[in-house]
Amino acid sequence: MAALTAPRDTREMAPGKFITLEVASGNTIYAGGLVAINASGKAVPAADATGLLVVGIAQETVGEGHNVKIQRKGVFLLDNDTTNPIAIADYGKPAYVVDDHTVSDTAGSYAVVAGRIVGMEGTQVRVELEFAAAEIPAPDASNSPSASH
Repeated sequence: MAALTAPRDTREMAPGKFITLEVASGNTIYAGGLVAINASGKAVPAADATGLLVVGIAQETVGEGHNVKIQRKGVFLLDNDTTNPIAIADYGKPAYVVDDHTVSDTAGSYAVVAGRIVGMEGTQVRVELEFAAAEIPAPDASNSPSASH
């Protein structure tokens, strides 16, 4: 096949950049914060806690029981941990979650990964996130909209 000689519409075939999840009871997700999914399939602020999987960056501030829009892929500036800071030499390595806006070069107790380190900008870290929506656990069938069909 010959190289392109005109523009081509190359469509993304994977799910979109955004997903929506319900916020877990007792939690508030803040716009711009790292979001994780817990064992119940609900959104919580990212933390170094058992059973969490980072799914992206919140696009809005939302409280418990409501759905939050999450950007699941992109490169984002996150705060660098002052105790175990990331350095440019860490390029390409995992960025570990400290809290919902801070990353470290050192795994915490539960080694929750925010994404991959792709650069530095002042005191902040460029972190590439690319959460595959297929990694989200299937919802409980009793709560699924398709359960009524």
